[in-house]
This record gives sequence, structure tokens and C-alpha cells, in this order.
Amino acid sequence: MHENSAYKVTAQELISSGFGKETTAQEVIAGVDLTGKVAIVTGGYSGVGLETTRALANAGASVVVPARSLHYGGIKLWQQTMSTK
Repeated sequence: MHENSAYKVTAQELISSGFGKETTAQEVIAGVDLTGKVAIVTGGYSGVGLETTRALANAGASVVVPARSLHYGGIKLWQQTMSTK
């Protein structure tokens, strides 16, 4: 950063959430009621996004998962849902 920069530099401080690298999305959202809330999860049809989508939906949220095409996103979500049953 330049000496004449208008930006203020703030040192980062460690915060403790009580969660770690092994914590699941279900554990993070436990006890939270998201009924009546809407969540948008980009990439929600695979990987971490899919787990986030599941956790939010299980907590009562209406979840929107944007995809490049309705066909692709819908098929991927359906396949993932069926593979976990």
C-alpha cells in the first residue's frame, strides 16, 4: 500500500466461533429456525454448496439455487437428493 493511501490498515484479530474444520453445516445451524426466510446459495447443487443448501432447507428456509440452466441445476440437485436416500 502506498504511503499516501486513504485506506486505514487494521490488524486482524482472532475470533473464536467454537466451530472447527470438522464441523458440519448441520452442526452450525442446529437450533436455528429459518422458517419464512429465503436463502440464495450459489453453487448449491454440489459440494459445500449442496451441504449448505441441505442445512438451510432442514432449518426451514426456502432455498434458491441459481444455475446456468434450470435443466442442469435441477438434474444435479435431484441426483444428489436421490443419492443420499
